[in-house]
Amino acid sequence: MIVQQFRTLREREEGFVLLSVLVLTSVIAGIALALSLATRDDAREMKLHLDLTKARLHADNALVRGIAALGDPADPLHGVLLQPGGRHIFRFNGVDVRLSVEHESGKIDLNRADPAFILSALQLLAPEAADAMHARIMALRADGVFIEDVGTLLSPAQAFEPVAGRIERVFTVATGARGIAVHLSTPEIMRAIPGLLPEELELLALDRSRAGANLSPVLVKYQAYSSPARPIYTLRATVQDKSLPPLRRKVVFALGHIPVRRNNDLAVLAWRGEVWE
Repeated sequence: MIVQQFRTLREREEGFVLLSVLVLTSVIAGIALALSLATRDDAREMKLHLDLTKARLHADNALVRGIAALGDPADPLHGVLLQPGGRHIFRFNGVDVRLSVEHESGKIDLNRADPAFILSALQLLAPEAADAMHARIMALRADGVFIEDVGTLLSPAQAFEPVAGRIERVFTVATGARGIAVHLSTPEIMRAIPGLLPEELELLALDRSRAGANLSPVLVKYQAYSSPARPIYTLRATVQDKSLPPLRRKVVFALGHIPVRRNNDLAVLAWRGEVWE
């Protein structure tokens, strides 16, 4: 009987030891799995951070190259980027970056443009919100507040909607001009000129030699919304590589003298990332 009790006690002890070993093994396996997952997440986070840094460097390199081209008439890309809607694809270390240029002189200045011109453009861009946007801008102008960002047009929610990108391509705060330089503008902006008929817009889009004498009355009608060009540009760079995030960056700058030779010949007004194409 003593032997049987001993065997029963030993079996219980062996079961307890086995259970302890299983619990300890499970804990160790859980810790190892957690460490493995944490290491994997850290590696992914590190790779994403590295990819974003690479993409940003490539985009900024394209912006710097674009500024240099626009600031030097002898640069082979000067003529390409000087055209309205000008664009170029740079290749840096096997990574393609698309660069596009916008002439701020072809946009409508929120601080100086005719209120009717601003409202007309807003009605084309955002019909339902046009009146509220226009009222916001007119209130600031009535108070003598300088509008520093076209984003002032937008409500907090609209800042994250596609309309934000469209607003940036139509309006500016950088020129201080009452009108636009039509030869540097876009059809979307030109359609907003109050009072012009579609056939008159077609004539206005032509150069003087092609439009002939028919252009004269159109120019008179457009005169109230016309301003000379200023060397102020927005450059947008988009990284186009499957191995990197599709990062977008932009710079807004003004040239005080061309070619650029001194520090004060160039003024950078904004340099940042952007969300919308």
